[in-house]
Amino acid sequence: MTSAQINALNRKIVDGSGTMIFDLEELQETFDADQRRESLASAEIPTRDLYIEGQKIDNQAYFSKLKQAILETGYTGQQNSKYGICTNRVDMKDWPIDDVIGYSATDTDDEMQSSAMNTNEPFLIRAECEIDGQTFYW
Repeated sequence: MTSAQINALNRKIVDGSGTMIFDLEELQETFDADQRRESLASAEIPTRDLYIEGQKIDNQAYFSKLKQAILETGYTGQQNSKYGICTNRVDMKDWPIDDVIGYSATDTDDEMQSSAMNTNEPFLIRAECEIDGQTFYW
């Protein structure tokens, strides 16, 4: 492909419906951290039975701790997005956790994983929080 053809294909992919591909250079560099933090912490706590390593968890206690950590991130006011490059393949989850959460005691599927990123994928960091000594990013 020529350079023009590559640029046209890239634009078609970014503009395509349902691709979930974004042009990082076109995204706003700043964001309202208070709004972002409140939005992340307002996620609904799952109500169905959930299990970690075969043990049923107390959803309210487990997810309330996560919500509190999100609210205590320290992000406030207008913040600048940070750019990053993924250095290892990572699972992207709906909540800031490393636990594998299943719908039954024998479920090995991580029901909280929503996507993944591969090595060398660029991304923007719009929030971070620390839980039990680990830092999680959105």
